[in-house]
Amino acid sequence: KYNNVFGGLNSIFPSMFTILVLSIILVSFDVSNLISLEFIAILIRLFQSLGLMNNGVGLVLNSSVYVEELYKFNDLSPNISKDSYKLDTGLKSVVNFDSVEFNYFNSDDPIFKNLTLEFSEYKHTIITGPNGSGKSTLLGLIAGLYTPSNGLVKVNTPNIGYVGVTPLVFDGTIKENLLYGNKKDINDDDLIKLLDEFNFFNEKKISLDLEVNNKSLSSGQLQKISFMRSLLNDTKLLLLDESTSNIDALSKEHIKNILKNKEITIINCTHNTEDFDYDERFTITVENGERTVQKYI
Repeated sequence: KYNNVFGGLNSIFPSMFTILVLSIILVSFDVSNLISLEFIAILIRLFQSLGLMNNGVGLVLNSSVYVEELYKFNDLSPNISKDSYKLDTGLKSVVNFDSVEFNYFNSDDPIFKNLTLEFSEYKHTIITGPNGSGKSTLLGLIAGLYTPSNGLVKVNTPNIGYVGVTPLVFDGTIKENLLYGNKKDINDDDLIKLLDEFNFFNEKKISLDLEVNNKSLSSGQLQKISFMRSLLNDTKLLLLDESTSNIDALSKEHIKNILKNKEITIINCTHNTEDFDYDERFTITVENGERTVQKYI
């Protein structure tokens, strides 16, 4: 609203003010003999100065709106307890929820209430449920992206990987994207072999120096990069969120076989249970706004 009001005033004020001043001078005083090129140049400078002043006012106005919102956010921000999410390397299960309650910022309706469950280590566990049931929120709580308002989430490893529908791919080479966040020394031959296994370029010649971004690659290639990045990083707990939704059938089968032979824990939110060989299953149901998480074996 402020920007629209100011934009309208800014478009007419400098010229209107300059013409008004000139009109007053011409009507009130006999200055016809004083009008010269110098006089016109001064008026033009006045016009330019008003324009610069208006631009400055615009910047201040925009900044004030952001500062006001920042203060509101600070006043309304919830109290987050760091003790509600803990790393416990002695934990027998890979993830443990103890009486967890969670609601999103500025919302009074909890997504989960009194949620108590655990995920077995070195198992592939899938989570199913309707859209909006809280599957992705559950992964966010496991990863520490969200923290409970009450209760405690414990995990036994800090080495957590994630593959979602729209993975992170930045402007850079394929090699830089594959090794993002990786501290190991991995040679180029291993990277090329992995790209070939995932049929990344559909049998085209592979170049690790190829510049890519999230617009130059297909959605399936984006997900493949995220899978390869996690495998190269020796992830101990792999979180999947509709991770194969954009991948072709052949690559899905290949990924399924790779995951089956890995000694890692996988927690997988998916609608397509047939894409994976899994050990355990949790189903989220929603009734009258209440979410229930039930385990099936």
